[in-house]
Amino acid sequence: MDPVTAIGLASNVLQFIDFSYKIISGVNKIRSSTTGMTPENERLSVLVEDLNVVTQNLVTDAPAKTENERQLSALAANCHELSEELYQILRRLRVGNKNSKWEGLMVKWHSVRKEKEIEMIERRLQGYQSQILIRLQVMFSHNANKQNHFVNGQLEALRSEGKALQNRTATELDELYESISTLVETIQSNSAQARLHDSKEGPLVELGALLSEFQSVTTSLSHQNKVLERLAFKSMYSREGSIEKAESSTFAWMVDEVSQPTIDQIDLPAGPQDNSDERVQQRKDHEKEKMKQEALRQRTRQEFLTWLNSGRHIFHISGKAGSGKSTLMKFLAKSSRVKKELESWARGRPLIFVRFFFWNSGDTEQMSLEGLYRSLLFETCRQKPDLIPRLFPEIWRDKSLLAAPIHFDEVKEAFNRLIQEASSSKSYFCFFIDGLDEIDGDEIDHWRISHDLQSWTAQADNFKLCVSSRPHVPFVQSFANDLNHQISIHELTREDILKFTMAMFEKDPNFHRIKDTYKDLAIEIVNASDGVFLWARLAVRSLLKSVGYQASEKDLKRKLQLLPKGLDELFDQILGSIDPDDQPLSDQLFLLTTANFCAWKPIVQNAITYSWLEDLDDPGFPGEFPMVSYTEIEIDERLERVSCLLDRLSRGILEMSRKRSREKDGHDYFSFQVQFLHRSARDYIVETRKAQMQARMPEFEVIPGIFRLLLAELKFALPTLHDYRPRVWGNFGGEGGAIRVAVHRLFTVMESAHIKCGYDVPSRFFEEASHIIQHHARATEGGTEIPPADEISDFKGYIWGENLQRVGRTWLTLRESNHSPDFLCEVVCRELQQFLSPDLMRQLKQQNLISGPNLLLVAAQSSSLTLVQQLLHEGRTPTEMVPMEPIRPFDNNWEEMTTIPASQAANSVWIIFLYRLVEVFFSGSLKRSKVRFLECLEEFMLCNVDCNVQFVVRIFPSFGEFDKPGSDMKDTWEDRWQDKGETEERVVFDLLEFLELVGPSNMEAFRAKLSGKRVQGDQSEVVPVYGPTIIHQRGSISKALEAIVAAGKFSQTRAYALCLALESVITPSERLDTPFAFRIS
Repeated sequence: MDPVTAIGLASNVLQFIDFSYKIISGVNKIRSSTTGMTPENERLSVLVEDLNVVTQNLVTDAPAKTENERQLSALAANCHELSEELYQILRRLRVGNKNSKWEGLMVKWHSVRKEKEIEMIERRLQGYQSQILIRLQVMFSHNANKQNHFVNGQLEALRSEGKALQNRTATELDELYESISTLVETIQSNSAQARLHDSKEGPLVELGALLSEFQSVTTSLSHQNKVLERLAFKSMYSREGSIEKAESSTFAWMVDEVSQPTIDQIDLPAGPQDNSDERVQQRKDHEKEKMKQEALRQRTRQEFLTWLNSGRHIFHISGKAGSGKSTLMKFLAKSSRVKKELESWARGRPLIFVRFFFWNSGDTEQMSLEGLYRSLLFETCRQKPDLIPRLFPEIWRDKSLLAAPIHFDEVKEAFNRLIQEASSSKSYFCFFIDGLDEIDGDEIDHWRISHDLQSWTAQADNFKLCVSSRPHVPFVQSFANDLNHQISIHELTREDILKFTMAMFEKDPNFHRIKDTYKDLAIEIVNASDGVFLWARLAVRSLLKSVGYQASEKDLKRKLQLLPKGLDELFDQILGSIDPDDQPLSDQLFLLTTANFCAWKPIVQNAITYSWLEDLDDPGFPGEFPMVSYTEIEIDERLERVSCLLDRLSRGILEMSRKRSREKDGHDYFSFQVQFLHRSARDYIVETRKAQMQARMPEFEVIPGIFRLLLAELKFALPTLHDYRPRVWGNFGGEGGAIRVAVHRLFTVMESAHIKCGYDVPSRFFEEASHIIQHHARATEGGTEIPPADEISDFKGYIWGENLQRVGRTWLTLRESNHSPDFLCEVVCRELQQFLSPDLMRQLKQQNLISGPNLLLVAAQSSSLTLVQQLLHEGRTPTEMVPMEPIRPFDNNWEEMTTIPASQAANSVWIIFLYRLVEVFFSGSLKRSKVRFLECLEEFMLCNVDCNVQFVVRIFPSFGEFDKPGSDMKDTWEDRWQDKGETEERVVFDLLEFLELVGPSNMEAFRAKLSGKRVQGDQSEVVPVYGPTIIHQRGSISKALEAIVAAGKFSQTRAYALCLALESVITPSERLDTPFAFRIS
C-alpha cells in the first residue's frame, strides 16, 4: 500500500467516524423529543444518501504489507460493516411526511427501541476513533519503528527529492506533516475524546481536512518533482559554482551606501620617501580618480536600485573580458538588498527571481538556448510549482508522458507559455542572465537572442531582465534605447580592484616582507589594470613569486612597470617565464587541454590523470603498467604532484579545483578537476599559442595521448561508494558509479574523435580497454569498504552491462543490468567496431556467444548495417531468440521497488527489431538513422522471416478530452504500468501500411518483396494484450494520425509521441507486448 493510498484510507475512516457521530447526535435528539418531529428528521433523510457515498471510500484492494497497514485495512473493514448497521437504523427513522404526527411518533418509538443498539454503536465508534488515532500516530510519529513507519519511510524519498530539487511544495508538505503529527498527539492526550466530534470545527474535522490536503499535496509533489527532474541537467549550477565569491566586499557599492576610505586613510608606510614628489602626486592622482568614479558609482547605484524597485525592461551590464561581470552578477543574484528591492517592486505579490550563467567552456547545455530555457523553467517552477500544470499541460494531464526524455521543442513551447503566462500572472518575474556573449553561435545568433530578450520584457509590466555580456555590438546596440539601462562595469571598479589586490597581498605567506610597501604596489596595479580584475590578479601573482625570492621594493616596482598592459601580452609574458627545459611538457599539457572535438573543455577533466603526463613518453604506458588500483595515500600524493605540475607548466593559467566531496566517494580519485583560470586564458591559448605549440611538437599525437590518459584513469581507479550496485542512467541524480561514468567518457571521446576529426581509433586502445573493463567487472575487492552482502543484488564487480527497457509510451533510457558488461556490444552501440582488429573481433565474438547479449540484435538496433550483413553471412539469423529481462521501474525509488517479471521468456531478434523500427520512425530520430534501419530491414527480409506482422497501437485521449469529467489519468508509475486502458481506442496496421506511411525511396522494392510473402489481408481479427478484439482495417493508422494532427495542431511526429503508444508486435508464431526489456551490453 503506497503512502498516498494509506493516508487517503485513514482520512476516509476519520470522515466516516465524524459523519457517524453526527448521525448518532441526530438520533439522540429525536429520542429526547416528545413528538419525534425535529429538524434532524429532515437531515437524516439526506444523511442516508451521504452515508452510501462515505462508505464506498472505505473499500480498498491495495495489498497491506506492514502490520500498521493490516490494522488500518481491518479498521476500514470494520467501519464499512458498521455503516450497514447505521443504514438500517436511518432507514427506519426517516419521516416520509414531515407534517404527520403519527409518523413522527413511530420514528420516536423506533428510536427508543434502538436505544441500546445505538449506545453500542457509539461505543464502537469511540473505539474506532481511538484506533484511527493510533494508526495516524504510527504513520506520522517521529519515533515509530522501521516496520510500521511506512509513511515516513516511503515519503522520505519523495520529501528528500523535493528538497534536493528545491521544490517549495516539499516545504509545504513538511509543514503539513508537522501539523498532523502535533494535532494527533494533542487529540491523543485529550481525555474527553468522546466530545471531539461535537463541534463542526472540532479537532477531528480539522484533522480530516489536514489529511486530505496532505494527500493532495503529496500527489502534486510527486508529479512536480518529475517535471523538475526532466528540466534539470547536471551542469545547471556548474558555472555559478565555479565563479569566485566577490573578494573583500567588492561590488557592495552597487547596492549599498558604503564609506570609501580616502587615500589619506589608507595607511601608506612611514619613511624617508613619504613626502617625495612622486608619492604626493600618486596620492593626488588616485584621490582625483577616486572622486570622479565615486560620483559615477552613485549615479549607477541609484539607477540600478530604481530599476530594481520600480523599473522595467532590461538592465545591461557590459564589461571587458576579465572585468568581473560574472562575479558581479553572482554577487547581485545573492544580495539581500537586491531581493528586498525586487520585493518592493512586486508590492507584496509572489516574486520569481531566477538566474542563469552561460559558459562556453562548459557542456552543450551551459552554452545553448536549450540550457537557458530549461534552467529558467526549472527555477521558475520550483519557486512557483502551481505554474507547472499551465506550462506543461500535456504531461500534467497525462502523467505517463513524464517518463519521456525531454525535447527542445517541448522546452520552447513551455517557455513561450511562461512568457504569455507572465502577462496575466499576479506574480512578478525577474531573471538575471550572465554571459550572453558565451552563447553558442555567431553574431546573427547574438542579434536574435537580443531581440528575443527585448520581446519578453515588452509583453508584461511584471517581467524584467538583468543581463551581462562583453561589449559586443549586437548587445550594446540592441539594448541602447530609452527603455533599457546600460553600464560599463570596467569603468566603475577601481576601488574594487584595489581591495581585491590588497587582499591577495595580505593572504600571501610572505606578506610580512612587503607589509610596508604593498599598498603603493596595489595603487599602481589599479592604475595599470584598466578595470580588468583578471589582469590585476595575474599581476599580483607575478609579483608574489618575486616576493618569495625576497625581491626589493624597487625590483617589484620595476617588474610591475615591465608587465604588459593587455591580457594577451601578459599571458605571453607569463608563459615566457616557463623554464625552457619544461617547454615540451608544457606544450603537451596545453595541447591536451585545448583539443576541441568534445563538448567539455578540457576533455580530460579529472585532475589525477595529469599525474601521468610525463608517462606519455613511455610507449608501454599504460598497457604494460600493473593493473592495481591506487591506495588513498597514493591518490593524495599524485594530486599534490598535479598541483605542482600545473604551476610549473602553466604558471597558473590552468588550475586544479575540487568538484566532488571526499565524503561522497570515500576518497579523492575523482574529486578534483583541471580547468582554465578564465575563459580568456583558453581563448588566448587556442587563438595565439596553439599553432606554435603544434609546430614545436610535430611528433606529439594529441588524440592518442588523450586516450592513454583516459585508459590510465580507468585502469588505476579506486572504486567509489557508488560503484557497488547497478544504477539507472540519464536521469537527474542517477548517473551511475564513477567507474561506469569513466567507461562512458572513454567511449564517448573515441566516438567524438572519429566523428568530428575523422580519426581512426587504433585497435590497441580497444584491446587495452577490454582488458581493463573485464578486470573491473570481475573485481570483488577494493580500497573502499564494500557494503553488506544483503544490500547488494547479484554483486559481480564495479561495472555492469546495460539494458534497454520499454514501459508505457516511451522508450526509456539505459539502465544498468545485473550482468557483467559485454565489451563488443559496448563498442557496437557506439558504432566503433570497424576499428577492431580481426583477432580482437574474433575473440570478442567468442566471448559474446558465451555470455553476452544477442550481437545481431545489438547491431540491428544500433543500425550497424555492415556488421548486420557480416553476421548474417556468418550464419546468424533474425529468428534467433533473445532472453527477455526483468523490468525495473524507472523512478527515484527504483532500488527499493520490486522488478516486474518479463511477460515472455524470449522473443526473436526479428520481432524486437520491428518494434524498434517503428519507434525510430515515429520518435523523430535523425534521417541517417532511419535510412540505416530500413537498410537493416531489407537485409532481414532476405532471410526466412515472417512478414505477416501486425502492430497494435493504443490511442490516448486527445488533449481536449483530458479535462472532461470522469477522465481518470493514472498518476503513479505502478498505476501507469497496470493501466490497461481497455476503453481506449486501438488501431492495427501491418508492415506494408507502415512502409507506405514512411514512404522510403525504394518503396516499390519493399512492395515487391512483401507481395511474395503471405500477408494477412484486410478485416482480419487481432487480439490486443488488453481490451476487446480489433478488426484490422487498412488506412486506420493514417486516419488516426490525421485526426490527432488536426485536433492538436502539431506535427505527425509529435502526434505519435504524445497520443500514440505501440503496445504489441504480433506474428502468427509469437508476439511482443509492453512492458519489456533486453540486454544491449
